[in-house]
Amino acid sequence: MHDGYARAMPEDAETRHSRRARQLLLAMSRSSAGWSQEHVATLLTGFGFLERDSGAHSFYRHPQHPDLALAVPRSRRLRPYVVADAVRIVGRLQALEEEESER
Repeated sequence: MHDGYARAMPEDAETRHSRRARQLLLAMSRSSAGWSQEHVATLLTGFGFLERDSGAHSFYRHPQHPDLALAVPRSRRLRPYVVADAVRIVGRLQALEEEESER
């Protein structure tokens, strides 16, 4: 069944999430200004989110945690709150994954 979401890149063999996504998460958590939609796409897909494009936005959701979802406008420079939301949603994903690994 095709749900309209593009499949995320395969996970890196050595790590659960891509190195580039982890680097972006660190940089974006330090400053949420000056980032593009492409940066947020790299961050979210690197952490396993699926992407679906529709109109003026790209929509991201995580396949194991469908409640983790975010709409990102397609613009050259994103508002800082959009980047902060992306960082926050990845943080929630990491917390959920940590809880699951402790079980």
